[in-house]
Amino acid sequence: MKRKVSKWILLSLVACLLIPSVVSAAEVTSPPTKTSKDFPDLAGLDAALLAKIDALLAKGYMEGNGTDKFDITGNMTRAESAKLVAKIFNLTVGTEATSSFKDVDGSDASSSWSIPFIEAAKKAGIIDGMTDNTFAPKDNVTTGQLATMLVKGFGKKSEVQTTTPWYQGYLDVAKASGFDVGNNGAKLATRADLVVGSYSVTEAIDKAKAKAEASGTTATPTPVPTATPTPVPAATPAPIPVPTPVPTPVPTPVPTSVPTPVPTPVPTPVPTPVPTPVPTPVPTPTPTPTPTPTPTPTPTPTPTPTPTPAQAALEAINAYYGQPEPNVDAPDESIFDIAGVTGVTQSNLIYIDYALSADAKSPWTVTEIQAIVNEVRAGLALTEISNYFWDPGYAPKPDATTFAVAGITGVTTNNLDQVIEAIGYAHDHRYEYNPPFSLTNSNQLQAVVNDLLE
Repeated sequence: MKRKVSKWILLSLVACLLIPSVVSAAEVTSPPTKTSKDFPDLAGLDAALLAKIDALLAKGYMEGNGTDKFDITGNMTRAESAKLVAKIFNLTVGTEATSSFKDVDGSDASSSWSIPFIEAAKKAGIIDGMTDNTFAPKDNVTTGQLATMLVKGFGKKSEVQTTTPWYQGYLDVAKASGFDVGNNGAKLATRADLVVGSYSVTEAIDKAKAKAEASGTTATPTPVPTATPTPVPAATPAPIPVPTPVPTPVPTPVPTSVPTPVPTPVPTPVPTPVPTPVPTPVPTPTPTPTPTPTPTPTPTPTPTPTPTPAQAALEAINAYYGQPEPNVDAPDESIFDIAGVTGVTQSNLIYIDYALSADAKSPWTVTEIQAIVNEVRAGLALTEISNYFWDPGYAPKPDATTFAVAGITGVTTNNLDQVIEAIGYAHDHRYEYNPPFSLTNSNQLQAVVNDLLE
């Protein structure tokens, strides 16, 4: 009886505890969704871009920068981009507190929040580390990395061709799929780039869902082929045995006896004595003297040439980037200069280091390294130009040298102001172009300059 009473008391207590918790959960309301109007720094942007921002905010894909600003011209870290793609592609996000990458610290509040998103994106095959055990969560994401994540997340990795640089194949597939991520994979992606690229992918996802729902098709079962009967071979008739004839015995003839002949005795001959021959003396040969061997001269070893400083610097660069876990110091800008590679500075070294690490085709020649450096410098120069037109009050005005490094020809000190004005006009009316005018598209920038010079 005592057991029954205690059991009912326990059930009553559980019920009392559950009822308040259910009510409080029902009373919880989600915070209101922000729109572009909640961010003062978005005022004045064109309506098309604001509509894309509002669409991403409504779905919870993007947020502000933690203040009252959206920071449209700023960059996004690799950790933040992992969270973005996890939301866009509706990944299952766990509650991991420890990362598989050694540089994502679970005890550091500034990066621990990103661990579940990074692990989810890694598990889905959408994002990779910078090496096998490092992720660089606080590094800003590049346009090439953005294209890679969007293409992989949309399931189009199999369409990517192996190219140089490594990200070009992903840029090509992204462009063919309608993902607007630009053409320069080396430049740092702005939050504006991420808005436009992410929105184009969500549009593609929504269209794919709508098409699947409208078709309402079911999978057609694969027909099972009817088994072909195996023919049964006709039985081979057993042969009728033929009786073996019994041979007729042949009588053995009786031999006729032949008389044994009596031999006639032959007289034994007397041998004639043979004279013993006298040996002829053989003369003793005169010994031939052994020739003295001619000594073989010892070859003089060819001295190993001492590498020049330029060769030694090139070898140091290849030694560092040619190993998964290099045990030598990373080359600085002075090593590149000694090797004959120009344009490497302390400010762009981090981006060149990343590009060389991603290329992974060491050993290179000086010409090959110079080509990679030039590409990185062009990307950074395009970013400088883009940043100025997005926020002229914050970013410095690009000069003629910046345009030259970006690969834009015809810009001089004398016509710089006219070029700036023409590009500003094209940027303000960018959606009137087909395709839309992009500040990071060097071909479109060159076309504006060419029109001005005509």
